[in-house]
Amino acid sequence: MEHPTLHCLNVTERQVAELTQQLQTIMQQLSVVTDHLAHMSAPAAPAALAAPPPPAPPTSSIIHRTLSIPSPAPYAGEVGDVKGEYPDDVSKIHQFTLLLRGRALSWARAVIDSRRSSPPMFDQFVIDFTRTFDQTESEGNIISHLMSLRQDSWSVADFSVEFRVKAVESGWNRGGTRLPVPCLYDDLAVHAVPAPLDGLIDQAVGLDNREEWDLYERKTAAAEFFRVNRVPEEVERALNQLLVQQPRDLYGYLADYFTSLSAPPRISRLKGREVYDARGQPSVEAEVFCIVCNKEKSMSSAAVPRHFTSEETSQERVAHVTTAIHWINEALNIMLNDQDPCEQSEIDHILRNFLMACTLEEKEVRNREKQENLSPSESEVLHPSPPPTPIKGKKSNDKGRKNVTIEKQVPPAESPDPVLCGSIAVGSVSLAVAKSGAHIKDMPLYKYTATLKDREASPQFHVPVCLVTLFSCGKSSPGKLNLLEEVILIPKVGQRVKEVITMTLELQKEMMRIMNTSTKAGSTRAFVSERGTASFERAEEPLDLITEACANLRLVLGTEIHLAINCAAPGLMDYSKGKYEVSRGVLKSPDELVDMYQTLINKYPAVVSLIDPFRREDRDQWEKLSGAIGNSCSLLSDVTYRPEVPVLLGARGWILKHTQETTVSDLICTTLDHKGSLIMGATCSEPCSDDSLSDIAVGLGMDYIKLGGLSSAESLAKYNRLICIEEELAQQGILVWKEDHHPPLFLENLPEQPAAEETVVSGPLNQDQQDNEADTCSY
Repeated sequence: MEHPTLHCLNVTERQVAELTQQLQTIMQQLSVVTDHLAHMSAPAAPAALAAPPPPAPPTSSIIHRTLSIPSPAPYAGEVGDVKGEYPDDVSKIHQFTLLLRGRALSWARAVIDSRRSSPPMFDQFVIDFTRTFDQTESEGNIISHLMSLRQDSWSVADFSVEFRVKAVESGWNRGGTRLPVPCLYDDLAVHAVPAPLDGLIDQAVGLDNREEWDLYERKTAAAEFFRVNRVPEEVERALNQLLVQQPRDLYGYLADYFTSLSAPPRISRLKGREVYDARGQPSVEAEVFCIVCNKEKSMSSAAVPRHFTSEETSQERVAHVTTAIHWINEALNIMLNDQDPCEQSEIDHILRNFLMACTLEEKEVRNREKQENLSPSESEVLHPSPPPTPIKGKKSNDKGRKNVTIEKQVPPAESPDPVLCGSIAVGSVSLAVAKSGAHIKDMPLYKYTATLKDREASPQFHVPVCLVTLFSCGKSSPGKLNLLEEVILIPKVGQRVKEVITMTLELQKEMMRIMNTSTKAGSTRAFVSERGTASFERAEEPLDLITEACANLRLVLGTEIHLAINCAAPGLMDYSKGKYEVSRGVLKSPDELVDMYQTLINKYPAVVSLIDPFRREDRDQWEKLSGAIGNSCSLLSDVTYRPEVPVLLGARGWILKHTQETTVSDLICTTLDHKGSLIMGATCSEPCSDDSLSDIAVGLGMDYIKLGGLSSAESLAKYNRLICIEEELAQQGILVWKEDHHPPLFLENLPEQPAAEETVVSGPLNQDQQDNEADTCSY
């Protein structure tokens, strides 16, 4: 039984055929009627009024009017059988020309027009047409044309049509010949290429359709990706602002705009390397790399000084540096990976925890080694304390007893905290991260440090007063004097840094002139090296020299200039004798040293500060000296390496240095704990080119900064940085001066002291007092 759908199709086809036949019949009849009407209208009006005969119609028009059959379907160019009956050759030619297009039609019209007098025969017309257009191409030319085909912008389906035509003409499929197909090489390479051309083209079309679908999916995913990330909105906003601003550098403006929208930089890695400090000792420099705009960039590098003890060997120093570099490149590199360099407190917390874990591990190893090396019998033995040392030469008033008295024992030295090997890595990494944060925030380090200290910091800054070293005459100097490690100039508050440096250079130049021209009888010629190391025999010599030079330059010593002395007494203690070696071969007990300081301050009232006059263990002497000198001089102590020790009675201020494992957060906490009583100090092993200490001092709001002398490159780099900061603040109108606070330093921090047992002479000294003073200060 026939399917209903097929039955309907057959019926429809029959109906269409019948209608077509009827339409052809109507068209024939209409043509006949048209011809008759044309002939009937030929006789016109009388001759006098008759119009001139119309021009003969073209042959094509005549042919067209004589047609009485419907036109066949259009023809594409091949010569085929022409169905239908034509009255004559002219009608056939006309019907043939109706199927021509382009150049073929132009050729036919030219032939007909040239032969109007004798119309061509149809058969001859066809022969001439075939001779003109039927130029058969050789198989070699067809293959060459086939090989030169390129897909370009065609789709595979369209390209395959042209390719099939040429392939059939060249006989491609007849012999199974394989020719390269210039499309989809990469995709077809992973498929088995079929031998027949049709199979190859079908496979190429399928792959092309798949690629089109993949391209559509990629476009859809890209549109969604851009929409989610608001790319069109930001691009539109950037272009609108670009049109409004119209900057000179268009692409630079766009780069800055889109950079502001980029993700914040993250730490990608750390790099540690060995460098040398100002003394030529090995040190460590840490470099921080961050991912910025999808690229790794070096943000900053930093190195902090390390405190080397005199007992350390060169091998131990090398071990410290090697361990620090290993920590930076390995453990710390992993721990700080992908951290935000602007989160200083968080990074410093990670560094502090790492250092604490290493310290505990080191202690466990030492305790284990100590227990292994200690025998059981030795661990149970209790060693008695040494007997007190008697004083020789003193007799007792009691006749029935031995003439021996007990001298007051010198407090033993506090056990120093062991310096962990490699701890310098912590301070270097912390400072490098702080400099990276400042670079990312596009602000100088001192402003960035101020924001770390106080998020709502005042926009105004003041530059700390520079304490400039005039002489260095400690144990390392060639002279006999050990006590005066440094003689420091304290300028008047309110002077610019450049003015202070200029005044100091003039003063040093005058002192050199005095020493070179000194001809006093019996005077000991002092010596000052190019690095400021001086050779003196007695403590009065450098102070007398400064007094004379100030008088020559008309500088009022005690008004325009004050002095501070860095005694560095902890390094002068001879523990075998319990005394300080103030000069080579000259020893003084702590109490004797108190008397010496009193005499020195009374003779030179311009000395308004003593730094580390005793060990921290000599607490009684600190308190005693502070009570004796009153408000005429302030005592300062270095808290860099022991910031958690108890406060010394009698000390008014503290020296703070950025060294070893001290992080930037540690500096901020110490500043807040000792607010208004700190001096930022530099060490003698500062890195040669790092001037970060100046920025940190300004950012922390320090009142004073001690950078050393003017004879070393590392110190001058920091002074130059202070000058730049001062000029920058003045240019921005945010430079202020601290309230005028005259020396001695930190006078407001002096606690109330009990009345001194001895009266300090504050007026002019008579001759007897001067003689006694000379006996006390001469060694």
